[in-house]
Amino acid sequence: MNTNSRTYIFRCFKTEFSLLSRLHWFFEYSAKLAVREVDLSSFFDCSAKPAEREIYQDELQSTKTYIRDISPLSNFDNEKLHITPSEFNSNSEDHISHLRMLFIVKGCASLEEYLHRYAQYYAISLGYVGDKRNTLNEIGKAIVKPASVSNLHESLKYLRILLGCDFGDDLESVRVAYQIRCAAAHNGGIIDRETAKKLPQYSKAIGQRIHISWDDFHNHLKAIYNVAIKIEESLLPKKVKYIELNWLLQDIFDDDSSLTFEQARKIIINECNYDSVPEAKRLKACFADYNAFAKENFKY
Repeated sequence: MNTNSRTYIFRCFKTEFSLLSRLHWFFEYSAKLAVREVDLSSFFDCSAKPAEREIYQDELQSTKTYIRDISPLSNFDNEKLHITPSEFNSNSEDHISHLRMLFIVKGCASLEEYLHRYAQYYAISLGYVGDKRNTLNEIGKAIVKPASVSNLHESLKYLRILLGCDFGDDLESVRVAYQIRCAAAHNGGIIDRETAKKLPQYSKAIGQRIHISWDDFHNHLKAIYNVAIKIEESLLPKKVKYIELNWLLQDIFDDDSSLTFEQARKIIINECNYDSVPEAKRLKACFADYNAFAKENFKY
């Protein structure tokens, strides 16, 4: 899929998702570096020559400074909680696991935000637009309501039917990710009996924090991304583009009704990074009567 030709909301989702990946690897590599640096013995070789020994001492001092800087953690009372290098070493993987869990929480939230808006686009594509181009009429609201519940898995089960999407095994992976998100939000990531019922793989770890391996983390985020792509591909690119342009135009005119369509067009190009926006005359025609415009221009 050429993501440059897709919706603004998908590109926002993709940007946020890419940031999650970059953040994960930043902290993953930082932790690995810290663990390696904590092994101070590797910086001093008793058999080394005096000149080499001096270099080792400089590296050793640099490492001690590094550890000193990363060890203090501030709690909410602005007091200092110090951890020793050995504690950092032994707990490093647990900390990375917890970080992965938090990134799964963010990944689920990003998908929820995306699919809720896309469901509204779908309702508008059926003609259920409200008085404004960024609203739905009552029928449209009723159509998207099951997709707007605060349960990601249930929303996707409904969208699978509404949009005709086949999420395959990714749906189950997202369900697990969402349950991990719930445990993180409500229990601080600690497995209770309710979590164990929904995630039987953790049934023997009640009272412990959920551990997220690299493979699990990768599979959950990959599933979230795959689901977003399937949703994005459910409407004709050209059709959904005009629906979104109308939505963005309405947002702009709600903020400043004195703007011309040409001015609004430039805002969309500059702020939303649209690579090709129709001329102002065509935007105006679509904005004036979307249903008539769609009937004339879009054919399935």
